[in-house]
Amino acid sequence: MTMTATCRHSDIEYLQNNLQINPAKFSIIHGNILAHQELQFEVHKKKDKEIEIIKQLIDLIEEIKEGRIIIYCARKKDCDNLIKKKETRIMIMTTAFEMGMDIDDVRLVIYYSYPFSITNLVQGSERARRDNNHSKSIVLYSKNDLQNNYSILIENKESMISENYTRSLKVYNIEQNLFEVIFYCIDLYRCRQIILWQYFAWPNDMIPTSCNICDNCRRRIHDKLKEINAVQEVQKLVELVEELTNRFDSEIILLDIVELFRFADNSRLRKRGFDTIIEERAEALRIGKQSKSKILKNKNLVTFVFWDLVCRGLVKQKIVIHQTIANHRICSVVVCGVENGAKEHLLQENWTYWCK
Repeated sequence: MTMTATCRHSDIEYLQNNLQINPAKFSIIHGNILAHQELQFEVHKKKDKEIEIIKQLIDLIEEIKEGRIIIYCARKKDCDNLIKKKETRIMIMTTAFEMGMDIDDVRLVIYYSYPFSITNLVQGSERARRDNNHSKSIVLYSKNDLQNNYSILIENKESMISENYTRSLKVYNIEQNLFEVIFYCIDLYRCRQIILWQYFAWPNDMIPTSCNICDNCRRRIHDKLKEINAVQEVQKLVELVEELTNRFDSEIILLDIVELFRFADNSRLRKRGFDTIIEERAEALRIGKQSKSKILKNKNLVTFVFWDLVCRGLVKQKIVIHQTIANHRICSVVVCGVENGAKEHLLQENWTYWCK
């Protein structure tokens, strides 16, 4: 018998296939996934300097008057640095230590670096609210943490991988897990409880109502947004990704796509060798063959939709580590292209977004 609180339907299929389990001897008992209204999920932008991050942590800690606090760090080094601050009531650990821990009065869980996967996020956050009292789970998000997180995961896997195909599959899974967490972190308006529910939902599970207490729900209510179907503009974004990745040999990054999609013309793009496509798009705009987006108007929304395409498996990207002359590592995310059949599959899905 195997029991778990965080198992996706696809995980069951994976286990059945890889363990060659006879379906006739395999039974699944699945309970409904319930959103926990007493657990409040938030994502805060992580400060840049260490002294500012420590102040940010202290401010969050001081809001919690009773109960204990867990701070998860990706690296042991980060744990050691925080422990030196001598905060009380606080447990500082890597996620390796959280499994099986059962403490009633945890009121706040903080991810010092964003977690390695959505599953890690949910499992770690569930250390709170054990006594059904109000608790918080906060991720401190910085895009600069990608290199550390990716390096940790790759180094842990390298020693266990011998075959190239197996290695490629492991790397792909690591990247997808990190991309899903990034997408969760940059989401500004969808209920975080529903985002997490959708990740683990099985067919025919009933969708919960919005929690109305997470940072996204509060922001959405305050900004008085409406949902708009952006399918036609999403199609144009996919077409641009396909054109750029087919036409240029150089590495395409997200910023290239976002700026070109918005008909930008700047020195950065021209230095990158996009002069011709800039002029072609400007001419198409002038004669009416192209038009500026009426829904995906700002940089943040175009970026969010791009990440949505990646997490739905329609656009491919990968993480690349470059070694500098000074022997430093630089991490970047490179756009690889569009999946086969993406444009057709796109039309079968819902592309509504919260907009002002």
